[in-house]
Amino acid sequence: MILIPAILIIAISSVIHYHSEREEALTTMSVLASQTGDVIERAIQHDMLESDFTHIQRIFDDIGEDQRIGSLLLLDLSGKVIFSPEQEDINQILSNQEGSCQPCHNLSPENRPSGIVTSAQDGQRFFRSMHPIENLPECHQCHDPDQKIIGVLLTDLSIEPIEQTLANDLRGNLIWWAVTTLLIILLVNFAMRRWVITRIDNLHSALEGFGQLPEHQEVPEGPQDEIGRLSHTFNLMAKRISKRDTENRALSQALQKRNTERGKLLKQIITAQEDERVRVARELHDELGQSLSSTALQIETAKRQLTADGQIGPLANLDQANQILKDATDQMYNLITGLRPSILDDLGLEAAFKSLAKRTLESAGITFSIDCTELVERLPPEVEIVIFRVFQEAFTNVLRHAQATHVTLKIWEEDGHVHGEIVDNGIGFDHDHPPEPNGRSTGLGLLGMRERVEQCDGDFNLYAMPGEGTRIHVALPIVGNLDD
Repeated sequence: MILIPAILIIAISSVIHYHSEREEALTTMSVLASQTGDVIERAIQHDMLESDFTHIQRIFDDIGEDQRIGSLLLLDLSGKVIFSPEQEDINQILSNQEGSCQPCHNLSPENRPSGIVTSAQDGQRFFRSMHPIENLPECHQCHDPDQKIIGVLLTDLSIEPIEQTLANDLRGNLIWWAVTTLLIILLVNFAMRRWVITRIDNLHSALEGFGQLPEHQEVPEGPQDEIGRLSHTFNLMAKRISKRDTENRALSQALQKRNTERGKLLKQIITAQEDERVRVARELHDELGQSLSSTALQIETAKRQLTADGQIGPLANLDQANQILKDATDQMYNLITGLRPSILDDLGLEAAFKSLAKRTLESAGITFSIDCTELVERLPPEVEIVIFRVFQEAFTNVLRHAQATHVTLKIWEEDGHVHGEIVDNGIGFDHDHPPEPNGRSTGLGLLGMRERVEQCDGDFNLYAMPGEGTRIHVALPIVGNLDD
């Protein structure tokens, strides 16, 4: 981008300079041609007075041998050639109407120059000078004293050597300026690359790698020019950002540590909750269940004794007490089933879910279908309890919020994971804004389900749209869950 305009400027200036020097050289050569004519005139003047025409011819022959002399003629007033080199043009009459004579003869006599640049018929350019031979007193012996001029000395000097010299000078100037310009451009390019481009490249590399490298690489600032100030500002900005990144990483590590601790604590809480449920269910079954069974047996014994004694009145009270005791026993076993259904440990997920659905959904008039046929074998207890608790909460949400008439539950194994999906045909809801009936949000139940699944490195996905029901899909790895 710099070289082309520079070369154009140098070429134009060189051409202008060439034409200026050419005009100056032509002017100088015109004067020189005129002076040459004066010298020749003085050289032959003595011989003309002595009428030594042989010596005059010898002078013309000697001068004509010079290749720079195009024409050397001595004319009389009629234009007849009297002397010429080697007598080539003797007695030839020249007309001033020729094209080579017009540049001078078109001017008035007082404005005619002593020398002009003109062209021959073959197109060759030359300097022409016309020197009138004055009729001196010494010439009156042979010429009419009334004539002021007795002849004309015509001298043509070739312009070709001058033009060749000027052309060589032009070529030399162009080459010199081209080399000079090239060297200047190389120096400028070197300086630009060292003090500008390299620094900009360093800044570009730093910007391109910023945020990708673990540590920030400072940019050399160098001179305090615009690039130096920009590099300094970039270094300050990068240091501030690096400091904030370090602080953010520390906060992130602390937060990750807290999340890990929270996850471990949540696992411990869930495990402790399940253990406590098992303990409470066992104590209810073993202690309260035995007590209720013993009380029922005692009431039955008392009824037999009263019947044998013929006492009918207290029997009605005993029947009523027996019914209350039976209802309490049923409620106790429902509570035990909710805490930790023994059917889950004994028969597995399918039996546990069918039992749960009959006690919850069927009693509410909701039909259901449960498909666990694709389970190859029993799952690890930790996985089974997570699956059961998640869909137990889903059954509860269906009863409370869905207004559904049918629920489908399917559990299967695939690629080392157990998948579970429950779908209802209820009213659905906006996933981003769960409904809050009676002022209580359902989000906590969904959050608990998600937390249980994610603590086992599983995936929890909820799909819900108003009027289109709800679908929940979970996937848990069968190996490496709660034992990690």
